[in-house]
Amino acid sequence: MEGMLAPNPLSVPSIVSTVTTDSITNQGINSFQQMPARIRSHSGGQGTSKKTLEGLEPIHPALPIVKTPSERLSRAGFVLRTILLMRSPQMIRDRKYHLRTYRRCLVGSEMVDWLIQQSPMTLVHSRQQAVGMWQALLEEGVITHVCREHPFKDKYLFYRFRDDDMGIGSQPGNAEKKEAEDEFQDTLVILAQIGPDAMMRMILRKP
Repeated sequence: MEGMLAPNPLSVPSIVSTVTTDSITNQGINSFQQMPARIRSHSGGQGTSKKTLEGLEPIHPALPIVKTPSERLSRAGFVLRTILLMRSPQMIRDRKYHLRTYRRCLVGSEMVDWLIQQSPMTLVHSRQQAVGMWQALLEEGVITHVCREHPFKDKYLFYRFRDDDMGIGSQPGNAEKKEAEDEFQDTLVILAQIGPDAMMRMILRKP
């Protein structure tokens, strides 16, 4: 299904990526070799399956690779969610698909558009790079596909932040908003740096 927003790519040079292709590949392969050998494939689209986190093998790219998010990426998720609610609150809302309602979720293609629009022009310069940044959050469980069926994709697919998925998401207060504003640019830099490795791991984990 087509995304809700038309693509809005920016084409500018990056000042962040200092990781070579060979090093990304080697790190991704090393991570992959440490994972379980079993791979269980499954099919289905958004809203067509009731599979849960417990019902799928951890190797699947739609699922996190850790039991709990790291402190660094948990904080990154807090910052992005807070900035989203401050600047584009309409993006996180209830949505319907095939007669089913999905609470407090976002659309993947809109998330890519937003990240490009909110980032410095020299930092996030392609839609693929933005996908990698969101995938870095998904592989640690900071965001998740609503049915645990897809890694992060630049498509009309629904994703939630961890707090909203657990039903504990709340509106940020003034102090939290200030903290998020202060940390936003550093958070983008961190995600831009780790995004390529997350993309490589996702590719290697595909069933």
